[in-house]
Amino acid sequence: MKRFLLGALLMIGTAALAAEHGGHEASGEIPWGTIGIQAFNVGLLVAVLFYLLRTMVIEHFKGRRQLYTELVERAEAAKKAAEKSHREIAQKLNELQSTADQSLKTAQAEAAAMKQKLAAEAQTLAKKLEEDAKRSVDVEIEKAKAQLRGELLTEALVASREALKKTVGSTESQRLQTEFADKIQVVGQ
Repeated sequence: MKRFLLGALLMIGTAALAAEHGGHEASGEIPWGTIGIQAFNVGLLVAVLFYLLRTMVIEHFKGRRQLYTELVERAEAAKKAAEKSHREIAQKLNELQSTADQSLKTAQAEAAAMKQKLAAEAQTLAKKLEEDAKRSVDVEIEKAKAQLRGELLTEALVASREALKKTVGSTESQRLQTEFADKIQVVGQ
């Protein structure tokens, strides 16, 4: 409706201007009456346009202002979120850096402790193996001694029997064998 009224006023104003200009010839005078009417028409046109378009222009600029305000708020929210994210990332990066340094120091300390532990275990194992070897050698020596004693006793018995058979009679031989056996048992214990 407002557009229709606006169009009608424009046509009336244009027609009025055209009717006024129709029959004048160029003379040296300034047509103040015509200028006044045209100024009145332009003023009326501006007033009517202002009256009719005022609400539309206000609504248009309110909408634009609201849109710009909304866009600014979104941009500020995005900026704040980006700054927060940047701070969090920087904080995590700092934590990772300090953790990395700490982890490296901890790993070096653990490696040194592990090295010392392994060296101590190796020494303990070497001592144990040495002790086991000494025990094995001692056992083998005792076995060899016992075997040698047994062999020597056996050979001594055989040699003494033969010598006794040759030199002594059977009754005396029996008595000597018994004594010899008793003495050997005492020595063997």
